[in-house]
Amino acid sequence: MSMRSIVFAGVLAGTAILSATQAAAKVVHNSWSSGANMPTAREGAAVGAIKTKIYVAGGRNGVFLAVNEIYDTVLNTWTTGAPMPTPDWGVGAVVRGELYAIGSGGEVQKYNPVTNKWKTKGLAPMPTVRDSLAAAVYQGKIYVIGGFAGIRLTTVESYDPASNTWTELAPMLVGKSLPVVGKLGSGMIVAAGGFTNNGVTGDTEVYDIATNSWRTVTADPTVRQAGCGWDINGKLYFASGDEGPGYDEATYLVESFTLKTQTWTTPLAPLPQSTVYPGSADVGGRIFCMGGATNGDRELNNVQIYQP
Repeated sequence: MSMRSIVFAGVLAGTAILSATQAAAKVVHNSWSSGANMPTAREGAAVGAIKTKIYVAGGRNGVFLAVNEIYDTVLNTWTTGAPMPTPDWGVGAVVRGELYAIGSGGEVQKYNPVTNKWKTKGLAPMPTVRDSLAAAVYQGKIYVIGGFAGIRLTTVESYDPASNTWTELAPMLVGKSLPVVGKLGSGMIVAAGGFTNNGVTGDTEVYDIATNSWRTVTADPTVRQAGCGWDINGKLYFASGDEGPGYDEATYLVESFTLKTQTWTTPLAPLPQSTVYPGSADVGGRIFCMGGATNGDRELNNVQIYQP
């Protein structure tokens, strides 16, 4: 990989830690702020943003959890919603104002915030049961990418809530668990980093929905897995994650990837608290990293907010 593919940016101007109220009052680009702590510390929760609220369901803290907590990004407060029918950890995805929690057992659980009710009966389970997966939503369909089921998988499957059906898609070129994924460009999904059968990787691939095909692009200069990430304004942001095989090498590093130029910008303002396997959401152009775990596999309850 050529060093020309890496763009370096200073971070000194953006490292201040602000309160959520201060951040709302004045936009400071490339900066982190803190929100009110989650009532329940956990990693691997199903997270999704609906309007100005973020729903954090399930996860793990020694055991699988069913708790469903709701963060109001305007008021900076937490409330409690109906618990998940089945405790689990996995990924969350929002389609048409409802949160879909897809867990390690393959079960799909759907939460309606208006009725404060969950539905599981009749929802088609994920064909390939796996954990440590990633997901992105495009045009009303949920794309579930990679994961672990004894080995790291190349598996990619999409779920269409409208028809309640799953479709097997072209596999990734490299099998991995816990990449950071996001939508970049029209009909493109990027999967960066993760853990392969040979260790942590910076491998970055792009899935073209129209052609059902994957291609390799510029690798992340920092190998890592299980970070916080989201796509905003044509960039995929990759925050923190673990640089080793276990939860003992969490990094504070933040980078962004631009598909059009196939470049990584590094470093950006570092996370105040390094984290592994947090939940991720986007509200109002800000990235919210919810909980996760830190060195020694200690679960976190903090809310870290990045303003690009």
